[in-house]
Amino acid sequence: MIISHKHKFIFFKSMKAASTSLEVSLTSVCGADDVITEISYEGLTGYEHPVKNDDGFFNHMSPSEVREEIDDTIWENYYKISSVRNSWDKLVSHWCWRQREDWLPRYGNKRRGKQSFGEYLETDEIFKWTPELVNLSEWLSVNGEICTDFLIRFEHLNKDFSSLCAILNISPAALPQAKSGFRKDRKPYWKYYGERQKEIAAKRCETDIKNFNYIFGK
Repeated sequence: MIISHKHKFIFFKSMKAASTSLEVSLTSVCGADDVITEISYEGLTGYEHPVKNDDGFFNHMSPSEVREEIDDTIWENYYKISSVRNSWDKLVSHWCWRQREDWLPRYGNKRRGKQSFGEYLETDEIFKWTPELVNLSEWLSVNGEICTDFLIRFEHLNKDFSSLCAILNISPAALPQAKSGFRKDRKPYWKYYGERQKEIAAKRCETDIKNFNYIFGK
């Protein structure tokens, strides 16, 4: 995540919505006093992330957690940013990412075996560990309301990012393709779903689908 005092914005890093790419690009305009937390480096060969002033902050820190660490003036006056993605598509992306050989869960001590997509959707521990995957609305909320001023939609990534840069009056480095390449066959996300899987995902992500106006197949 990023807190830019230089440009007066806060970037909350969501999951599987181009958030690492956005973070790397936004970092390029940050100043010496800005907060920049560490990242993972999948897809970023040769890149060194300039972690700065991160005491008390961490990657994927929720808005409510950030709110507790900063002054009221910063919270009230800085532009708050995050990114969203179609829930059905996001779950496919996360499942594909988890299939890589070096992945180890934070819960439990044993390497998990390969899971089918259907098995993944029914594994409750995954979503307890990363609740923002299925309820980003709650993760982004402070005092019961989504706190962001601008949500970049993965589906309109470049267009939305350009609009954000115009609002902030910044010219960051081009968006890299971080953490890409785990979805090997590149088929549309809806091809991963049967009716049961579609219903399970819709139930798990019901709030996000409603709040962010997502439709299966679009």
